[in-house]
Amino acid sequence: ATTGAMLPILPLFVEELAAPGARVATLAGLTFGISGIGSAVASLIIGRASDRIGHRLVLIVACFSVAALFLPLALVTSPWQLIVCYGLLGIATGGIIPSAQAVVADLTPPERRGVVFGLTSAAASVGGFIGPMGGSLLATTVDLRFVFLASAAVMLISAIWVTIALNAARAATPSLPTSSAP
Repeated sequence: ATTGAMLPILPLFVEELAAPGARVATLAGLTFGISGIGSAVASLIIGRASDRIGHRLVLIVACFSVAALFLPLALVTSPWQLIVCYGLLGIATGGIIPSAQAVVADLTPPERRGVVFGLTSAAASVGGFIGPMGGSLLATTVDLRFVFLASAAVMLISAIWVTIALNAARAATPSLPTSSAP
């Protein structure tokens, strides 16, 4: 997800929101920590749920949810609102990785999975470079809050693309499972 764009700017945003003398590092750490815990727990719960209701559906819903949850982040006025909204974003991002990995596994022949998972890992690593760099660039040239809006737009475009791609894959290979449930 596009949360990597927040890495370099989130402490600055917390500082902008916090009262003078507030413990900015603690609030920024709490924001990242709540999001990470939410994502980890959600990955377990949503991953299991996607086995029952379908990996494709969960992936699409999670992508659109992440896009939507970036919007309130641009509007927060206090560190506590930021922590709550970023925690919700963490929960939504927790649905993306397990369902995306399951979809990739479903769509990839067993003999090609190593290569395909290598490509997806490489793409994630490139995103780990582009996201923070792009977020920093937007924050310095436009505004800190604009980074959240831009991330929402990027994630919305990604969600639409994922929806179209998965529907095309389903049409091309209707026998592929939508879940791993027996």
